[in-house]
Amino acid sequence: MSGPILRAHPDLGPGHRVPTFWTHLYARVHHERLDAELAEGTPSWRSPRHAARALQLTSRGQRKSLAGGLDSVLKEARHPVAVGRRLVCIAPCRRSVLQCAPLLEDLSTVLGSDLPVDPGQVARLRVLSRNGLGPFYCAGRADELSQILEQISDGIIAVD
Repeated sequence: MSGPILRAHPDLGPGHRVPTFWTHLYARVHHERLDAELAEGTPSWRSPRHAARALQLTSRGQRKSLAGGLDSVLKEARHPVAVGRRLVCIAPCRRSVLQCAPLLEDLSTVLGSDLPVDPGQVARLRVLSRNGLGPFYCAGRADELSQILEQISDGIIAVD
């Protein structure tokens, strides 16, 4: 059997269903909204769509991709590339990234490990890394970025 094994969360009531293929497809298409909701504290078991997105966020591939992105940001900050040779249009604030390097390295390590991770914290990290107007990208907000990354780091390992 291929694909993730899905089971209902014990707190789901009788009206909730296990995510289906279509629910997973919906979650992938509407990932930005669902990520924002999970990042703001919506429980992953609130609906089948949230559960599907949580499974996607905590999948091996998504975790590896996010960890690779953090590693790339750190590499770029440590060894800047000329603007004309850069692959991204909006680069994170180099000073902020360097100040938060130990936190980013720790998060990358956790995401690359087999430890269970909290989907809400993974969603927070994903939203943070993609918000071109947030503390990751705007100069002078290194302390804010550090505080947010510490909060994510404190809660990223899932506990039952």
